[in-house]
Amino acid sequence: GFGKEIYIGISPAERKFTVIDKGRGIPRGPSGKSKEHLITIMTSAHSGAKFNKDSYVGYSRGPNGIGVGATCMSSDYMKIVTKRDGHTWELEFNKGVPLTETAYPVNETESTGSLFTWVPSQEVFAAEEIVIDFEGIRTMIEEYSFFNPGVAFTIENEDMKEKYTYLSRNGIRDFADKVIQKPLHKEYLIGKVKENNIEVEALAKWTGGAGRFYLFVNGAECPD
Repeated sequence: GFGKEIYIGISPAERKFTVIDKGRGIPRGPSGKSKEHLITIMTSAHSGAKFNKDSYVGYSRGPNGIGVGATCMSSDYMKIVTKRDGHTWELEFNKGVPLTETAYPVNETESTGSLFTWVPSQEVFAAEEIVIDFEGIRTMIEEYSFFNPGVAFTIENEDMKEKYTYLSRNGIRDFADKVIQKPLHKEYLIGKVKENNIEVEALAKWTGGAGRFYLFVNGAECPD
């Protein structure tokens, strides 16, 4: 219910990624034994809000909660910016090591949100060259928009100046409309159930073409 816009900027030539959201911003400051909560989030597994049932009902990908931490550890450089509680704070990392003990203030602001920018490490991935599949990522973002209706995802190839925006209003019905060919009837067969914070929704429609199942969990397509 917070944040309706997400921007993904990719420069394949510089192998640089940038993700910006306009959500609530990420909390920072001392937390437990840590001087900086942002460092804990970026370097420790299971420290994200998805493991706190009081924060939000999580539909985020992956079961292990190490996504942003793994990204930080496998990047030559990473910067996080958080706008929250009237201030903008920044924190930088080099190969997973924070460059300062705490985030440093940049300016005061009334806006909220967060920014991540990073450069994957050729050394960590043992690659002679980092090849970024922009089209594959673009397809993934388009599919992810269907499972977050009302959120606008903009993805840009910053080298080619190509920009795409995906905004779904009807969720997986929009996805079904996109992939179903030769429908034999207008309305969908619909099943939806929610129990113990687990929600399952299914749509089906008879078509004049070959049948196929699409299965997604938390927005990620599962292999056939």
